Amino acid sequence: MTTDPPSPRTDDSASSGKSGPAPRPSGVKQDLREIGAGIVRMWWRFFDWLAVVSWKKLLLVSLLALIVGGILKQPHPVFLLIIASIIMLGFGLWWLARAEASARKKGEGYGTDADLAVDAPENQIVRERATTSGTFDPAEVRRGHQSDAAPSIALAAFPLAIVVGVNLLMSLFVLPRLDASYLADLAWGSTSLSAVAGVWAVVTALATAIVTLIAINYRRLPALRASMDAGANASALPVLTVASLVGFGAVVAALPAFATVRDWVLSIDGGPLVSLAVATNVLASLTGSASGGLTIALDALGDAYMRLAAAQGIDPALMHRVAVISAGTLDSLPHNGAVVTLLAVCGSTHRESYLDIVMVAIVGALLGLVAVIGLGTAFGSF
Repeated sequence: MTTDPPSPRTDDSASSGKSGPAPRPSGVKQDLREIGAGIVRMWWRFFDWLAVVSWKKLLLVSLLALIVGGILKQPHPVFLLIIASIIMLGFGLWWLARAEASARKKGEGYGTDADLAVDAPENQIVRERATTSGTFDPAEVRRGHQSDAAPSIALAAFPLAIVVGVNLLMSLFVLPRLDASYLADLAWGSTSLSAVAGVWAVVTALATAIVTLIAINYRRLPALRASMDAGANASALPVLTVASLVGFGAVVAALPAFATVRDWVLSIDGGPLVSLAVATNVLASLTGSASGGLTIALDALGDAYMRLAAAQGIDPALMHRVAVISAGTLDSLPHNGAVVTLLAVCGSTHRESYLDIVMVAIVGALLGLVAVIGLGTAFGSF
């Protein structure tokens, strides 16, 4: 047995000409990185599986989802979701496969006209159209100072989890325990806690998430003020767009002629589900935005349809799903911001590519909508 002190590990490695394995970092950060990497791998494996899965396996997974929904006592939403999703996915994949076969037959490829692609952040038309359907101004993408070290996916998703968690915490536990009787006073707008609780919860959740994001990424933000300025500027146009849509809906609802339009919409043959689908489709097509059409439809006609649902025994959740699917159909007309941005970024034109967008984004959604309305009419609220 020797009593000499052990020599350092680096000396052993140097003398043997071999380097030992790098020490593995431990702790919460490493665990979060591994969890994030695992989520990313599972996410992309899911899409790889979805691209090649057979219809038999897809139907089996749908059946398992229905069983899980029954266990959770929520089979009806899952059923509607599966039916609409299968129709949209099946029709979209069929059309894309048909278009691919046609392109291969003609010897077409991806093309070499890379110079035709428009720089979206610098294109004024793209900027004007994109802000009507998105929540970010493309012109602000390159502003601020971006860090060279990107956060892990777990850290990037953590502020989003904060938004959801704080929102639930405020809505279920904090706000119901507050004494908000003062809100009934005229000085506070003669309102109630139930009328403002949703806004208070969301604002608090967003503010908490912003503070959390800055705290966990402070070293990755070399110019915090410039980045926050860019974010505030980027939100200006979308905020004004959404506000104008809500204001437009309120003004339209206040016009004397709106009563005539409302009566016509409510009297459309086929029942409330059909008339709601028609009204939401028309408004979404006019605004070129699914959220805009849905907002105006629910603000202007929501109360009337809730009364119809109560009178005819229709589940309000079913009407909500019909309205949501309807908003995502005719919103993809040529003037839609997402369509304009997609074609500009891809260096294509409406003449070359819009037919495929119509078939995948509009026709497939309409087929799913018809199926949901038919099932809802035949079986009531499921």
